[in-house]
Amino acid sequence: MNASVSGGRTIANVYAARGGFMMTHWLLEHGADPRLDYVGGAPVRRDDSHTIEAIFWHPGTPDDPTWQIRSQRWLLLNGHQRPPMPEHYRRMRETFGFPHREDQIPLPDRAPPPASRNL
Repeated sequence: MNASVSGGRTIANVYAARGGFMMTHWLLEHGADPRLDYVGGAPVRRDDSHTIEAIFWHPGTPDDPTWQIRSQRWLLLNGHQRPPMPEHYRRMRETFGFPHREDQIPLPDRAPPPASRNL
């Protein structure tokens, strides 16, 4: 689950970087390490990993941000902080017409969502 795949990225990073937050959340719930990156083939754990950055800053699915918010909430409830927005996500968000300043993008509350059949 935490192996280096696809150019040194983890499976969770691949999904998060593409906006696949339902699968990202599932992976987090099943043991994926969101802090894990690979640099030169070696595992490195960072508080601003590519996975964590994507979960907080990727534009996501504007019509239904449910799984991105659940992934953000999972990170917050498990002691992870939102890192500063990387420039490439700021530009991406601005290009697509999304809020692109950190102060425009609130953190979700830490309360878990009500039980759902979709979980």
